[in-house]
Amino acid sequence: MYAMRGISAHSNGFQTCRALHLLQMLLGALDGPGNFRARAPYPKPIPPHQVPAYEWAPNTPLAHAPLGFPTSPDDLVVDAGGAPLRIDKAFSWESPIAAHGVMHMVIANAVAGDPYPIDTLMLFMANMAWNSSMNTGGTREMLCAQNADGTYTIPFIVVSDAFASETVAFADLVLPDTTYLERYDAISLLDRPISEPDAPADAIRYPILPLASGALLIVVVDAMETAPVRMVLALALILFALALVVKLEYWRFVGMQQGGVTLGQAIGVNHGVVPPRGARDVRSVAARLLDAGHTKGAFLTREFLHAPSASQRRALRTIAVIGGFAVPVVWLASGEAGWRGGVAAFVLCMLGLVCERWLFFAEARHTVRLYHGEART
Repeated sequence: MYAMRGISAHSNGFQTCRALHLLQMLLGALDGPGNFRARAPYPKPIPPHQVPAYEWAPNTPLAHAPLGFPTSPDDLVVDAGGAPLRIDKAFSWESPIAAHGVMHMVIANAVAGDPYPIDTLMLFMANMAWNSSMNTGGTREMLCAQNADGTYTIPFIVVSDAFASETVAFADLVLPDTTYLERYDAISLLDRPISEPDAPADAIRYPILPLASGALLIVVVDAMETAPVRMVLALALILFALALVVKLEYWRFVGMQQGGVTLGQAIGVNHGVVPPRGARDVRSVAARLLDAGHTKGAFLTREFLHAPSASQRRALRTIAVIGGFAVPVVWLASGEAGWRGGVAAFVLCMLGLVCERWLFFAEARHTVRLYHGEART
């Protein structure tokens, strides 16, 4: 189940997700294939390293993420007088611990002008009129609320969504968004099993691979009817050359990653933890695992705790290079080759790219292994 840009973006999506999670708990299916993982996929630093952004300026990147974990009053998002700076009052004295913000209060606070009035409300992939509200009818009435002079209490509403949600109907401006299958970016930050402990490193799709294989398919289809367009043929050759360079550089980078990450590094105590006062002859205590996670094999152990041998990696890399890159390039470079050869080249290309994608996943340094007793990833 893909919640954020999937089921939860539809009517009653929040309650649908909730019902599915309750069913999984009743069935004892947590951590099973296709079900919800109860544990975070990697050990979290203590204290949390991410604090919410409390300063911003026009045309300037945020110094911190918009969401986070305040660890002291200095991390609260308030002004000099202690008043909330965010419209939802998250990370203020009223709601100091609001890891995901207080999204269900955004519309109510905007209509009430509390903590301040606004002239524009922009909602991004958030169906606030339906699935993020405790009172859907009341929320929709607030979106239509008017002042005494007949103007809307919220003057201008912008909605950016990949779906025609209930909130879209209340928007003055609608900006179409993409689903997760239509994007080339990092779809997660430190919340997937192949993440590094201190930097986003997973789910970064390579647009060069589908572009190259797509260009090959176009040339093959053209060859079935007429001679391939030379400009498209040349573009396909360039894309495959760039894709091979990217892939070889990635393999070089993976080969340099020796040693892996330890549990201490993953939770931010690489040099151990200083014990409380009174402990004798102990300068620091190393991090250790108290619970191995599973007493027997589970989805995580099957998917993330295996690693291909050196011979398997060499074999798969060879198939990927020959099928995914060399064969298409040879056929494209031939120029006037027949379409039957092109179909064969495309099939071999897909086979090679399947090997490349599987190997990409298998070679990743899964930090989740630290949950299951391994000394390092």
